[in-house]
Amino acid sequence: MFVSVDDNACLKLWNSSVNGGQLLEEKERLSNGLLATCAIEPSEGNLVACGGIDSKVYCFRINDEAMKKKRKNDNTLKLIQPACEFSGHQSQITCCGFLSTNYLMTGSDDSTVMLWDFERTGRYLVKYTDHTYEVQCLDVFNRDGNIVARGANDAAVRIWDIRMKQPCIRVFDKNTCGISAIRFMPDNVNTLAVGRDDSSINLIDLRTLGKIGKYKINNNIDSISSMRFSKSGRLLFSSSANAPKINIWDTLTQELVSEIDKIGKDKIPDGVKSLSMSLCGGNILSGGKQGTIAIWT
Repeated sequence: MFVSVDDNACLKLWNSSVNGGQLLEEKERLSNGLLATCAIEPSEGNLVACGGIDSKVYCFRINDEAMKKKRKNDNTLKLIQPACEFSGHQSQITCCGFLSTNYLMTGSDDSTVMLWDFERTGRYLVKYTDHTYEVQCLDVFNRDGNIVARGANDAAVRIWDIRMKQPCIRVFDKNTCGISAIRFMPDNVNTLAVGRDDSSINLIDLRTLGKIGKYKINNNIDSISSMRFSKSGRLLFSSSANAPKINIWDTLTQELVSEIDKIGKDKIPDGVKSLSMSLCGGNILSGGKQGTIAIWT
């Protein structure tokens, strides 16, 4: 099961186990503008958050009872039920991630990052203002929701431990190029992939802040839009919003080992804005710039 959002402000819930994908339910026109980001809470899978150009965060619960009835072709209950809305950002929501079933973190073009508590829906729990330009991406470490990596157009990577009195515990990798994508290696809090606006990807050892890998196609100047590791961390999948393909890198040899540029016999029709890996690590999902969704095995 996965969710998607689009420029028409629609949130859609999909069943990925059906060949070709099955649309289970959609919420239409959640706002007056496009939705730019969404996330599912990974531990239980029944909370969804999304946000976009109107600066609001929309949260929903996936109804387990309705899901059971849906499998029996009973559509009397709605699968996606409103949970709450969060307001506080002053510009487009660009990224979001669940720290747990209680906490959500969002980043915005207003250069702030906010921590939200589902038990205190009146306003944000904490507002972080350490970035000086638009926040473009964040990633929550899969083994510890207190550890978050963030990237922005100020060209710096920040590592946060929200339990600390001074939560920003690392600032590094400053240069002239903005950070467009960021991803922890699964189960390895010390290794981080950093994607940039110049299409390069650096693999960073957070213990020494040393670069242990660099991946780039020399003639590519498109921003890295999304990245995902294989479950073992040996492979790194990357995409660009203006390139109709997915690149697959070997993290040890730093070589481009393969490209995905076809859906069956057909070329991918548009650039790839987002990538997501299944929990089992056997499938990767791509979201296209013009609305094409594909599942790869």
